[in-house]
Amino acid sequence: QEFKLAERFSRAGAKQRSGFHATELAAEMNIALVFACRSRFEESREVIAKLLRERPTDPNVRAIQAYILALEGQTAAASKIASAVLSEKGNELIALAGVGLSLGANRGGTRPAAIARLKKLVQHEPNSAFVHYQLANAYLAAGESEQSIKTVQQALQIAPSNLDAKAIMALALIQRKNYLGAIPLLKECVVRNPKDLSLRLALARAQVSAGDFESAGDSFEKIHRLFPSDVESLIALAQISLQKRQLGQSTQLLEEALTIEPLNASAHLLQARSMFADGKIANCLDA
Repeated sequence: QEFKLAERFSRAGAKQRSGFHATELAAEMNIALVFACRSRFEESREVIAKLLRERPTDPNVRAIQAYILALEGQTAAASKIASAVLSEKGNELIALAGVGLSLGANRGGTRPAAIARLKKLVQHEPNSAFVHYQLANAYLAAGESEQSIKTVQQALQIAPSNLDAKAIMALALIQRKNYLGAIPLLKECVVRNPKDLSLRLALARAQVSAGDFESAGDSFEKIHRLFPSDVESLIALAQISLQKRQLGQSTQLLEEALTIEPLNASAHLLQARSMFADGKIANCLDA
């Protein structure tokens, strides 16, 4: 979502300025965002520094800079830059700068501050699905699922196919224990983004909570095939195998899990249960 936002606005603004072609500026800004979102902050800073040398007063570039600094946790520096950017009329990336500050506050544990900032930003950018989505995400992190649902519904009215908004809606429904409402949304999200481990795990967990153990087992099997080192799916499949009295399979899966995470308490407890079921009572204490 951040990448699309940067590209859309930078193309529009760069056509009126010298030094960079629109596509070149959009590409550079997107590269900086990709690095930052992958926690490669040093490389991100290098790209931003290059852009600022060429365009030191460009509010779009400085908005991206504020956003990235907030992601990195440098909220004081981000706040100083973003405050200046937000005061400039006509800057198309003010939403990105403001959301960056809010994300920094949200990740830093000061969620009320993040929510308050985003609520003001929604008033300033009422037609931005991105801002509505981020506010819904902040509400979700604060455990305010009802407000999260109301807010993400507004995001979906603006952008009905937005995948991130649908995922937040599903997670908010799960927080309210409406698993049957969340599962269809998560299935759609997984179809559209099949390589997202967090979405697949959320779907499998929701299916377990809804009592659909057969579907949950299928979901964990798919996760294991796609992400063989995911410990949660290994433990889930081991538990299913144990319930089916497939003790050898259960033992093998737990050994894989403990190879990856030797101190995983859930895996050790399940291993002890598996040994007890297999009559290896003396070995239970070691597990």
